[in-house]
Amino acid sequence: MVEAGPNVTMNEGTNLTLTQSTFIDPNTSDTHTAIVDWGDGTTSTATVTESATSGSVVASHLYKDDEDSPLTVKVTVIDNFTASHTGLLPACSQQR
Repeated sequence: MVEAGPNVTMNEGTNLTLTQSTFIDPNTSDTHTAIVDWGDGTTSTATVTESATSGSVVASHLYKDDEDSPLTVKVTVIDNFTASHTGLLPACSQQR
C-alpha cells in the first residue's frame, strides 16, 4: 500500500517536495525503489528509506510557470520482485 500524501496547493514556478509519502510491505526481506510521475509529463526516481515492513519516499520537482492545474502526482513503489503499488496525490498550482 502506498500513501502519496495530503492534497497540495503550490505557486506556479516553485518546487513541490514530497515528504509525507509512505508505503507498507509485509515482507521484511523486500527492497524497494520508487518513481514519481509529476503529472506534467515528467518522471523522476525518488529516495526510499525503509525499515522492516514500512518505508518513506522523498522527491522534489520544479513546476514551470503557467503549469496546467489541477495535476495528479503518482508515487509508485516497486519491490525487488517487481510488484508495484501506486498512490495518488492531487496537486493544484496557482498564480503567484
